Amino acid sequence: IYEAFALCLQSKAAHGGGADLLVRSQHNRKETGEQQPEQRSWQHVESLPMAMQIEVAVPRSAGKPARRANLEMRYAQIELKAPAHKTKYLGLDEPLVLWLVIAQEVNPPTGVEAICWRVWTTVEIGSGMQAEEVIGWYAKRWMIEELHRILKSGCKVEERQLDSFDKLSLVLALDLVVASYLLGLSKAARVQAGQPEQPVTRWLEQDQWQALYCYIHKTNELPPEAPSLKTAVDWIARLGGFLNRKRDGPPGAQVLWRGLRRLEDITEAFQIFKNYKICG
Repeated sequence: IYEAFALCLQSKAAHGGGADLLVRSQHNRKETGEQQPEQRSWQHVESLPMAMQIEVAVPRSAGKPARRANLEMRYAQIELKAPAHKTKYLGLDEPLVLWLVIAQEVNPPTGVEAICWRVWTTVEIGSGMQAEEVIGWYAKRWMIEELHRILKSGCKVEERQLDSFDKLSLVLALDLVVASYLLGLSKAARVQAGQPEQPVTRWLEQDQWQALYCYIHKTNELPPEAPSLKTAVDWIARLGGFLNRKRDGPPGAQVLWRGLRRLEDITEAFQIFKNYKICG
């Protein structure tokens, strides 16, 4: 998006810094002053010597297991021409000076399409380590996509019917806290696998985990200690409809969202009846 990059570069130049952009390349753009039209930005960078090789974690998707991928990285500073239609209709003709980083997978598993990430950025890159940092930011997109999925499917942000931007901003701020909590809970339970068990008390209040325990075990006898984080997350996922089949993998944020919604009602009932005594 030409205007976005142009505004970002203008802002950085005017204020001596500020936010940067990182956008995946969809089109093989033509460079300014290029003599051979067939030699465009992608071919330019791919023809350069490898800057460094890195390994990234690729999450499971569409029935494919999670894996590690080895990527060869190359980068270059490139000056891009303003799109012809921007010049013709809007009078915008200032070229963009950006950095293009290309990370290409080597020796992918049989039957798996090799990863090839081409990203434009306004971040100045002067070494392979800086290029690695940029690719590391891009590799976090799976978590960002999951956060957006929670906001849309769980928090229903697209269905908000508010009459002002200020009110919508306040609601979105609260929804982001909820979505971040869910994503953090899901990730913490996965990271804990293979490590010493930690109690769930950092994530659930006492009434919440006690209500969860009593509901799952159909009892009013409380345990002496709080359950582990992973165990509690498995119980919450069951409330959300998680079947825990062999190939299901760990529960995701959306199923935990549904489970926590049920846990709210269960906890409220628990708080009402925990001190209830039958008189006779």
